[in-house]
Amino acid sequence: MGTLSINKNKRNPQSQPSHGSNHIAKKPKSPSSSSKPSRNNTVSRLHLYPDHKAPIRRQIQAPCTIISGFNSTQKRFSRNMRKKSSLEEKSLLNNYIRAKELAVGTCRHVKFENVEQCDDDTEVIEVDNGNVGDSGNVVEVIDVDEEVEERRAKHKKLNQLSDVMDVGVGSPFHKKLDGSVERRGPSYGSGEVEEIRAKYKKLNQLSDVKDVNVGSPLHKKLDGSVERLGPSLRKLRFEIKLKELRRVSCQKPCPVKKEEEEEDVVHDLFSPLTEEEEEMVANALSYSNRKKVLVNHENSNIMITGEALQCLRPRAWLNDEVINIYLELLKDRECREPKKFLKCHFFNTFFYKKLVGGMTRTGYDYESVKRWTAQKKLGYGLDECDKIFVPIHKEIHWCLAVINKKDKKFQYLDSLGGADKKVLRALAKYIMDEVKDKTGKSIDVTSWEQEYVTDLPNQENGYDCGMFMIKYIDFYSRDVGLCFSQLKVYLEVGSSISQQKADGHGILHDLFSPLTEEEEEMVANALSYSNRKKVLVNHENSNIMITGEALQCLRPRAWLNDEVINIYLELLKDRERREPKKFLKCHFFNTFFYKKLVGGMTRTGYDYESVKRWTAQKKLGYGLDDCDKIFVPIHKEIHWCLAVINKKDKKFQYLDSLGGADKKVLRALAKYITDEVKDKTGQSIDVTSWEQEYVTDLPNQENGYDCGMFMIKYIDFYSRDVGLCFIQDDMPYFRKRIAKEILRLRAN
Repeated sequence: MGTLSINKNKRNPQSQPSHGSNHIAKKPKSPSSSSKPSRNNTVSRLHLYPDHKAPIRRQIQAPCTIISGFNSTQKRFSRNMRKKSSLEEKSLLNNYIRAKELAVGTCRHVKFENVEQCDDDTEVIEVDNGNVGDSGNVVEVIDVDEEVEERRAKHKKLNQLSDVMDVGVGSPFHKKLDGSVERRGPSYGSGEVEEIRAKYKKLNQLSDVKDVNVGSPLHKKLDGSVERLGPSLRKLRFEIKLKELRRVSCQKPCPVKKEEEEEDVVHDLFSPLTEEEEEMVANALSYSNRKKVLVNHENSNIMITGEALQCLRPRAWLNDEVINIYLELLKDRECREPKKFLKCHFFNTFFYKKLVGGMTRTGYDYESVKRWTAQKKLGYGLDECDKIFVPIHKEIHWCLAVINKKDKKFQYLDSLGGADKKVLRALAKYIMDEVKDKTGKSIDVTSWEQEYVTDLPNQENGYDCGMFMIKYIDFYSRDVGLCFSQLKVYLEVGSSISQQKADGHGILHDLFSPLTEEEEEMVANALSYSNRKKVLVNHENSNIMITGEALQCLRPRAWLNDEVINIYLELLKDRERREPKKFLKCHFFNTFFYKKLVGGMTRTGYDYESVKRWTAQKKLGYGLDDCDKIFVPIHKEIHWCLAVINKKDKKFQYLDSLGGADKKVLRALAKYITDEVKDKTGQSIDVTSWEQEYVTDLPNQENGYDCGMFMIKYIDFYSRDVGLCFIQDDMPYFRKRIAKEILRLRAN
């Protein structure tokens, strides 16, 4: 093929020389027709075609004209024509395009009658129009393999929809469907038609059904279909369900008790101790009750003394006695309320050691523990239990193993995150032997999961492993999550054991309440060296002023001085005045009293006259004979001790954090109280029968500088009439707490 040039200066084809006999020159363009075509005439475009002179009909190899519209080739042709044509040709071309679209829209549903079939599956359509003139009949060749079949498929689809839905052809709904079919193209098949018919049938069913019962098969089917439709419909479904639940709850006379039950469980797990329970625990943990038998559990014959209960003090390791009696209390709790707790069995702390520590070479001896679970002894078999708890002791660390028959698991819980496969293998073998021995049946545990629980509360120190273990057991026996953390849980267990009932604020909260961040910052600023020369507080009743330098004795590893001790004793007296029903009636002598009493000018080393005016009725507002306890600080060169005139219990007590004793002090105080009562009331008091007690069961200091701290905490606890339930490790906290109370001039 030759290349068509766009050069405007090209020569006339008639003037070009011929290079061969077979060459045929191109004919010049024929002039436009004398009659100008009308714009409104649908066939006005036909004058653009060349004269058709072929007498024999043949297939024309030319681009096909599509009735339904232009394809991409025609669009590109139109763009090229617009570029090459003049303004007049562009106008004619626009007229042609509009006429073409109008003709196609008019002949959309018209069937052509004069159609002849060619050999190559093409249709030749003769268009006869008398207005054409000499042009005669115009033949258009159309490829029907795709376009005509497409049009027929669309109309067939439309007819099928009309038959299904009984929609008349030409109605608005029919036109809407026709438009959707035209947009979708020839992708509809028989399967999709059936799907549309099924959906319409389902729509008719829904229109007939007015009331759909909740829970019926149709409701479930529709519920599932709605769930698949998307987030918006799922939101509607949730709102419907919520409304339905509200409707049901309004119809029922009683509300759902699930939330109330959950609140009850949380209350049982974290219920605070009452003041009476706090006081009972504090007395049980005091050193004065170490040799006493506090409780005796009849079913297990376990006796708990005050010394055994000392393991529930802060920073102490739990012993076997406390763990075993607590497990017995958990079993008693289950027997009282079987519907509230799982069916469990609690092995004691000696079981696992007996199981794997027998005389056999394999390290497993079932015969040694065979009788531990006799039916007559327990009243039930282990095969009936949901969970079986086995405490594991590893030298200095407590862990827990659980035979979880409910969930078919062997579980291992370690508050330090450890794991021991040997333990779970031994327990798997044990439960098979146990069921075989007691019931004669076999149990297959090969499919049971061996779980080393990691998502659990972990201890954050080196002594709470036993506490975590028994709380794992407590929560698991309730079938609730382990929703606790590193807390002081000694008091709850101590209260349960003291009451023999396993189910805080009050006194112990007052004794060990932590400082807030604001209080910590306040104490740190007061103890800083920049405030040493400042007067931080001034106690009006006693005229005691505390400077920053005097308060430096509350820094770590410092000896307490007179100023701090005396103002703290004044705060204890102020506390008693504020709440007289909460504290004993006490009198607190300052640190100079005893030295004045025994350091007078007399040869006997006793001078009542020098302290006679210290306790005038007008000055105090009460007499010493009205007091329950009278506290006398004793300073011995570089060591602080305490003497107590205990009128409540008729004792003279001497407390020394280093375990010392001084009979001279108690004799002097016995003589003093006799002279004091005689002088102030005129009556005599006989103290010869009073006991002189040198208290030894008390917290002792473990260094050379905390004697003053121990002395004032003896006074604090005795004035509350509670046991001395603190230790050496509590002293750094008490130093900060005393500093806070002095700065605020208010003792807790």
